Amino acid sequence: MNLCAQIALIIALAKGTVSASASNIECGACTLVMSELESGIAGVDKDKKIGVGSFRIDSHGNQGGLNQIPYARSETHIHELLENVCEKSQQYSLVVHPTTGKAVFVRKDSTHLPGENDRSTLARLNNACSDFLDDYEEEVIKFLATEHEDSVRDFCYSQIGKAYVATSCAVIML
Repeated sequence: MNLCAQIALIIALAKGTVSASASNIECGACTLVMSELESGIAGVDKDKKIGVGSFRIDSHGNQGGLNQIPYARSETHIHELLENVCEKSQQYSLVVHPTTGKAVFVRKDSTHLPGENDRSTLARLNNACSDFLDDYEEEVIKFLATEHEDSVRDFCYSQIGKAYVATSCAVIML
């Protein structure tokens, strides 16, 4: 190994650099989307309702066919949350899971572990989030119409399957 390579290795080890593979970023995107959407849903008043159905007025001037449903898990609310969910990637950090040693994305405010949050890593997470929504937005909306005990695990593993997250996704609570 030449001197330049040795110096680069020492600097990388000294900085504690964490590297995110493509699969870590895909997993991070799924985790980010599901976690942030559930957080947004939980922040809505349980009694808030929205009218859905037909807005037509009959010949007598009556508006029929409207049903009141809870706003929190309505398609309208989920679409509103989806509009800026990927921007929340700036609130995440890439850390090394203390048990598995794998690189995973977590919210900066939910961990005590030092992490990597440079612009390029977070930009990759933001792009992966957008790609994830391009592929799975409709499935996410349908899935979130009902409450789940662990949305990240239920959706990222069970719903879209292991083909997407393979062995890269470690659901963690730090």
